[in-house]
Amino acid sequence: TIHDQSLQRVNRGHDWQASKEAINSLDEHGIQVAVHVILGLPGESGRHFQQTAKALAQLPISAIKIHNLHIIKGSELATEHARCPLLTLGEYDYAEQLMAFIRRLPPQVAIMRLATDTPVEELIAPLWQMDKGQFKDYVIQQMRCRQWQQGDLYGPEMTGAKPDTQGPEAVATDDGSITFWNQDYKEHYHSPAGARLEALEKYVQPAQLGSRLQNHDVRLLDICFGLGYNSLTALQCCLQVPEGQGHQLEITGLEMDRRVVQAASQNITPLATDLFSWPELLATLHQEQQASLAKQASIRLLWGDARYTVNQPPKDHFHMVFLDAFSTQRNSELWTVDFFKKLHGVMRDDGILLTYCAAIPVRSGLLQAGFHVGETAPVGRARGGTMAACQADDITLPLPERDLYLIRETNRGLPYLDPYGVWTNKEILRQRQQQIVIRKQA
Repeated sequence: TIHDQSLQRVNRGHDWQASKEAINSLDEHGIQVAVHVILGLPGESGRHFQQTAKALAQLPISAIKIHNLHIIKGSELATEHARCPLLTLGEYDYAEQLMAFIRRLPPQVAIMRLATDTPVEELIAPLWQMDKGQFKDYVIQQMRCRQWQQGDLYGPEMTGAKPDTQGPEAVATDDGSITFWNQDYKEHYHSPAGARLEALEKYVQPAQLGSRLQNHDVRLLDICFGLGYNSLTALQCCLQVPEGQGHQLEITGLEMDRRVVQAASQNITPLATDLFSWPELLATLHQEQQASLAKQASIRLLWGDARYTVNQPPKDHFHMVFLDAFSTQRNSELWTVDFFKKLHGVMRDDGILLTYCAAIPVRSGLLQAGFHVGETAPVGRARGGTMAACQADDITLPLPERDLYLIRETNRGLPYLDPYGVWTNKEILRQRQQQIVIRKQA
């Protein structure tokens, strides 16, 4: 750290000026320098970490090892922690600080380590559920999806993300709108029936968004924003409410892949009936993460894993949730009881959740998370979607008896679990399969 107060706090025995002089002296003698940095020292915040990165970027260093703070048994820090617990960074919080730090380093500086590890029998905090390999993969994935790279915030000649020229190829759907194929999940973002059709008939209309806006302001959480159709259709609905009769619509979109928003802004097909420019709004969101339409509507995007970003809005905040993740076999991370409980926590007492998914484990998980669960009308396929509500009166189309039987009496009713919020898709599916085997043996 470059901060003398922190150096004194951790008993380093020298100040930052001494470090600078040593680094410069070693460089003058032709000796390459690797520095060690701890992110998370007591009393420091993201602002302090970034200041350290900027200062190091001006020095002749060749490499860097970046550590997260660990509280280890038998240390003086452990004694302090026992008296008054110290804040340590979990996987997701540390990843955010780490990425902000890396972006401010010169691109030629070698990164020798992203996080530290301590034998579990010696570690007090933080207790991560990700191992170092998974954490490294997560950071690489997040930086790639957000179009960030080492050094893109270093110096005046390298500011902001570099454009991704390898965008996904547009695929036409039956209603004339386009979708994309996601190479990582091996699925299209929308069904062949139509991207605009799905947004309107699976989400906006079943949510009765127009009538709700005539009664009160609406705060909407759009999970897996993707190409943006669900949010854009909701904004269109808001603008269709006669002037003076409507209230405000506030949308928070959660999306991991910034690249798809950029590609959508370049490929989405405008219609003459659109009340605003969909491509222009998407382009603004890609660059600035937020936008407004007159005084009636606003939208902001949060980049990252939805299991982390869902914790950022306040509790009891949203009137409705649109959940539009990839299928349960490809993206089970967002179909677990544990994620549904997080959603329940950020929804108002009169909140509703809409999703296209009708899978038995999903409906079972929603019930276990405290929701009342029903159906929505079919769109483009035989089965309808799912509505989950915090109040029973909001369910107008109950679940079929067959679904209730499968949920209560069969192994199909076993929900997906992710107790720490960090398991991979394979881990979640494997754990559920193990539970099915245990049940059969019993």
